[in-house]
This record gives sequence, structure tokens and C-alpha cells, in this order.
Amino acid sequence: MFRFSSGLSLYGGNENGQGFLIYESLNQNDSFFTQSESFHPQQNSQGKRKWDLKQKGELKSTQKPLGEGIFDQLTRDLDYFNPKNLHPSLEHGFQNELLRLFPEVDQKVVAVYKSFISFLLDEFDLKQTLSGNEVLKVYTDDLGPCLVSLLDGNYILPPEIPPLYFAPKEWRVLTWWINNYFSGPYPENAHPEILRALKGKRFDWGRLLIDKSFKNKQTEGLVYFLMAKFMIIYEAWMFDDNGANLAKSLLDFIDLVQNEDHRPWQILY
Repeated sequence: MFRFSSGLSLYGGNENGQGFLIYESLNQNDSFFTQSESFHPQQNSQGKRKWDLKQKGELKSTQKPLGEGIFDQLTRDLDYFNPKNLHPSLEHGFQNELLRLFPEVDQKVVAVYKSFISFLLDEFDLKQTLSGNEVLKVYTDDLGPCLVSLLDGNYILPPEIPPLYFAPKEWRVLTWWINNYFSGPYPENAHPEILRALKGKRFDWGRLLIDKSFKNKQTEGLVYFLMAKFMIIYEAWMFDDNGANLAKSLLDFIDLVQNEDHRPWQILY
């Protein structure tokens, strides 16, 4: 099962050569219904919605990393939709993202996160307001491999996805890279083979290569904001499983970047 940022959960499988997806949520606003032509609804009860593929074929969950061509197909599909709102962080401030995505988090973590956002604003000139010439595109916090369905190895748009917003165009590819390639922070006591492969680093980007246009201070600050959001979403999912609200991976990440001078984005330079 996978949990999206809105609280929407997803699992699926195959029966008699036909794939299906089951979404579960307590609130209809947790989903954006794409009305994909590839699926039809089979049941709807107690917050669960089952969608069956209309055609025979093997439906598989995605395993990262996916090729960049999948990102192009997904974003083309997203651009057919017309969200009502800007991303909440652009309307209400980056400092409110932690409580929006993980309202049960410990208040001590909230203070650390707000300090981190102030650090990004000061150190990296992170901007929370839109300029008049900003290019806005359709965006979701979960933009990555888990947003994609694969039928016999080919991309299809799933019937439900998390809520959509408008956000700066750059957010899309940066969020995709984080969800598709990024891992960390690894603990200092990780397995020796992992530590050797990392060569002293606490973060890894797999085989990702970036263009020089992304190698600048303002993009770096934005990446650290989006990386923190990625970890908050993960921590909220783990809270649903075991009730922990201390957001340890988020705190480790913030400490490494803000206090220990780690710069995971610069690994790609």
C-alpha cells in the first residue's frame, strides 16, 4: 500500500489477467478524479473505491527510477486539467507546510522546521512569492513514480491522483527528481557496504544528471524545501502505521543541512 500526501491510500493487483486499483480515503477531497478511459469503477463502499482495467493486461506498481519519458507523458496529461488554486505554500507560506501535511507532528518539530525555512530564506534567497512573469503549471506534491500506473510496461494515467494545484514550472521536474532518484539521509551507522558506496555522503541521487541551469543557489534552496516536504509526507505515512510523530528523518535532514553544512544538491554539480 502507498499513502499520498493528502491521506489517499492506494493498492492494487491482478485477477484473472485483469489489473485493478483500490483507493481508500475518508474524504473525497483527498482525490482528484481523472476519469481515465482505461478504467471503470467496480465498487464504492466505506471510503474504498475499486477500479478495474477495461482491457486485459498486467498492471504493475512502478519501481523507481523511471525514465524521463514517463515524466513527459505524465506532465502532458496533468496539463489537461485546470486546478482552482495555487499551491498552499504559495498562498499561506512555506512555514505552514509541515502542519498542513502532518498536523499530528510534535510541536518541537514545528519550531525546528520554521527555523529551517527561515534559514533557507536567508541563506539561499528562497522566494515565497510569485513574480509577474512566473510560468505556472499543474502540480501535485506527489509527482513521481507512485503517481503512475504501468500496463504491460507502458504508461497509463490512473483514475485517481492526489489534489492538483498551480505552481512554478520548475517545481515539477525538481519534485520528480526527488521522488524518482533521491534517497537519504542515511544514518551514520548504516551497513558498511552502503557507507562505502556513499563515499562519506549521507545522501544519494542514483544516476541523475542535471543541466547547469539548475546549479544555482536559488534552485538549491528550493530543492531543500521540496526535499523537506518529501520527508514530511513520508513521516505522515509512518505516523499512520505506528503513531510516531517525532519526524526523525526530517529532523536529521534539517540538522545536516542547517547545522552540519551538508549540501546534498551540490553532489550533482
